[in-house]
Amino acid sequence: MPARNILKIYVEGGIYHIYNRGVEKRDIFIDDSDYKYFLWLLKTYLTPLSHQKGWHPFEGATLKAGAFTDEIELMAYCLMPNHFHLLIRQKNKDSMPLFMKCVMTNYSMYFNKKYDRVGTLFQGRYKAILINDNNYLLHLTRYIHLNPVSKGSAPFEGRTLRRELREGWSSYGEYLGLRKIKWVKPDFILDLLNQGVGTYGDKISSYKDFVEKYSKNSVTVSDVTSYTAKVRVTVTKDVEASVTFGNQGKFGNKAGSASISKTHEIKLENLEDASTYTYYVDVKDSVGNTARSETKSFTTPMDKTGPVIEQVKIDILPLGESDEYAQAIISWSTDKPSSTKVE
Repeated sequence: MPARNILKIYVEGGIYHIYNRGVEKRDIFIDDSDYKYFLWLLKTYLTPLSHQKGWHPFEGATLKAGAFTDEIELMAYCLMPNHFHLLIRQKNKDSMPLFMKCVMTNYSMYFNKKYDRVGTLFQGRYKAILINDNNYLLHLTRYIHLNPVSKGSAPFEGRTLRRELREGWSSYGEYLGLRKIKWVKPDFILDLLNQGVGTYGDKISSYKDFVEKYSKNSVTVSDVTSYTAKVRVTVTKDVEASVTFGNQGKFGNKAGSASISKTHEIKLENLEDASTYTYYVDVKDSVGNTARSETKSFTTPMDKTGPVIEQVKIDILPLGESDEYAQAIISWSTDKPSSTKVE
């Protein structure tokens, strides 16, 4: 998994793909009891205290049971030997960081005590991606649930449910109706599928078919590496132009053209999928007058049908002492992502 998305945007009602792995890529789940304890933590935090009973896996654990019942909705999950994926919706903007701190801290304490070790268990803080697109969200659940399937496996079409999927430590069983666990909430995703979201016109009879048969012609999260956006800047006079942009609240990238012209096409490369980017335009005329636009934002989509084009008109400050404003029209089109898989 890529070492990015460490900085996080916390929003009320936000849906997040959260993932992390063991430090130095070590296994964080050694045997079945480890998987069960991690799931028990999720259950303990997400189930009302009045409904909790049964197995307590770790004597001496100090937990606030039911603390996040009304704060966190767990939509999907998958646990793998050296990493995990969670898909959650938070109610308040600080719900997710508190929830993840509790889960990861308590699991680390359990693991270190059981295996007589000290030190950090996870590779830094968890990573989180804010999901703003329902197409992406639906395909993301498939990516999460396909994690247990061995690399290099044959296509799913024409086959029964794979053993890897059936036996994986994931929420796939809840999506198929094989289990009914109250603290896993698949209904929102299943409703998207029923509405035809993310299917690009193809008829999908069930979530099982979506996962096991639909992969042949679809774009999955694992197919996405990055986008290139083409920004067309048209100004009312000859200028140099540049675009400064970034995500996660940081303007760490700049692209531009040194030529003097009224029209510039500038490429913004290596954009992450389903991410919100903020940008502004700087222009400079032939005598050295400079101006900067207001700040705008765009979100990279996951779209298999072709480029997505958006036009934004922005007024920039007067160039020089003139009262005439230079107007820049920003048209950006996002190229299709490459097909190299993210490991």
